Amino acid sequence: MRIDLISVPIYYGADRAGVELGPQTLLDNGLVSILSGSHQLLSSTIIEVERDATKEAPANLKYLRPIVNANDQLREVVYNSLSNGNMPLTLGGDHSLALGTLAGALKNSEDTLLIWVDAHTDINTHLSTPSGNIHGMPVAAALNFGHPLLTGLFTNFLRPENILYVGVRSIDEGERDLINKLGIQMMGVDDFDISRIHSFLDAKPSVPVHCDFDIDSLDASLVPGTSTPVDGGFTVDQAHSILELLRDSGRVTSLDFVEFNPSVDKSGQTLSTALGLLTTYFSK
Repeated sequence: MRIDLISVPIYYGADRAGVELGPQTLLDNGLVSILSGSHQLLSSTIIEVERDATKEAPANLKYLRPIVNANDQLREVVYNSLSNGNMPLTLGGDHSLALGTLAGALKNSEDTLLIWVDAHTDINTHLSTPSGNIHGMPVAAALNFGHPLLTGLFTNFLRPENILYVGVRSIDEGERDLINKLGIQMMGVDDFDISRIHSFLDAKPSVPVHCDFDIDSLDASLVPGTSTPVDGGFTVDQAHSILELLRDSGRVTSLDFVEFNPSVDKSGQTLSTALGLLTTYFSK
């Protein structure tokens, strides 16, 4: 596998500082060795994120312009990586970066499937969000719902039938309404069945797959180092099994790994778990 590593040191989408330190912390603790052990690491890019930005109005779209500017860059980096036949691995940073990675993946192929492993569905718009945090909006924007500056990042949009949510358990009312309206496939932790991931992939065997892996898909007790921990999540073994399946499928063409916040980690617990998960995925 030829990997283009992309770091996105952004916290504006979560409105909680510390998560922007995630990429460098992973790199400082051996990630390059993990990636280069069995694969070819071709490049390492850091997306430029405006420093000390203000939240700006409106309150339901915090830090809108710096988030859009960062994702405008990211879209092109991801697209160029994919068009060269490489795998972009994007490290967060908060989940607002999925605006750029999804836009780049869909620019490369409008048939792209999305496997979204997360405690949250991130399908709010500026009209439904209870927080105004843009890290809760990328899937909506990828479906052409939401503020025009967010949807404007996309040249092609996701199809609802091409999405599979895995591990979701914290869903806002407006999100649930849109998911039900669009008929998006969704699997929580209580009803987790790994064969459904197989079935989802097998239904469209020849199209690219983008995977978004949020560390908060694991149970809050296991990953204190994240900005929005949620109880009732995956065990470490379950998370490894998901990544093993995706790795062995050979289908994933782009991967995001997000929401690791070193500033709230406890004794390196989340760091160790994150590195272990990445080791599992990139061990072959």
